[in-house]
Amino acid sequence: MFKPLTQKGLGAFWVAAAALLWSTDAVFRTLAIQSLAPAQVVFIEHLICVGVLLLGLVFGKRKWFEKKPTASEWVGLVIVGAGGSAAATVLFTLSFYYTNPSVAILLQKLQPVLVVLIAYLFLGERPRGKFYLWAALAVVAGIGVSFPGYHLGVEWKELTSHSVGALLAVSAAAIWAICTVVGKAVLKQVSPPQITFWRFVFGLAAMALILTLQNMFSGLTGFTYPPKLLAALLYMALFPGLVSMLFYYRGLKRTPASLATMVELVFPVSAVLLNYVLLDARLAVSQIICGVVLLWAITRLSLGSITE
Repeated sequence: MFKPLTQKGLGAFWVAAAALLWSTDAVFRTLAIQSLAPAQVVFIEHLICVGVLLLGLVFGKRKWFEKKPTASEWVGLVIVGAGGSAAATVLFTLSFYYTNPSVAILLQKLQPVLVVLIAYLFLGERPRGKFYLWAALAVVAGIGVSFPGYHLGVEWKELTSHSVGALLAVSAAAIWAICTVVGKAVLKQVSPPQITFWRFVFGLAAMALILTLQNMFSGLTGFTYPPKLLAALLYMALFPGLVSMLFYYRGLKRTPASLATMVELVFPVSAVLLNYVLLDARLAVSQIICGVVLLWAITRLSLGSITE
């Protein structure tokens, strides 16, 4: 009755599965930050992921370390771990304190624009003419998502809480964009599993340093963890974290980049719907319209060749 999936169709299925897992993160992250500080939440996530990855090494995955990174590749791994996995995730989590989580998620779709700009500055990859049109549209739409009616929330030179949340989310996207460029360079010689391992290890080290400097470890050791909080932390680390990345890389091997980009739109759309149903995170009509325009502009950027 049903035809078996082609390799391309199977790849799209795995990418969609990863995107659906990503979309559930905000529901649990919002619950976690009601009891713990963002830095503490991110530290625990990394601790769980590193523990699982170490178990993988114990059970025969030592081949991850057959390739020894060079000095420059080690620097790249530290940047990806400490920057993308630790600092950016803390900023993204912190943005939930100040703004609608759906706004923070939609603003992450500005990342491809930032990646191209950073690649232009540091790698000399020149964007084509059409890039500027779609990038400008994406930025304008992103501002509309952040500030309904384009009221920027600046009054007497003081930023409103909502504006701070939007800036934190964009800052996280900028760091992730930098790490995308760095990760692309490191991937030329280092395997994805190895990058994943060191990403979480260096991220854990960075989070341990942050908690030490802020004297926040005592809040973790002396805290009583309710079952719901423990379940939320485990879920975030294992499913939107580790499992989703395994699904994504598995799908990406079988799927053209253009198709993967379209399927990834499952993430922001389903996240906004889940946040509305489970968190009552409502968006204004103007934000919904700008969100659609933003996703369309980013799709147009991703479908075409935008660099020379």
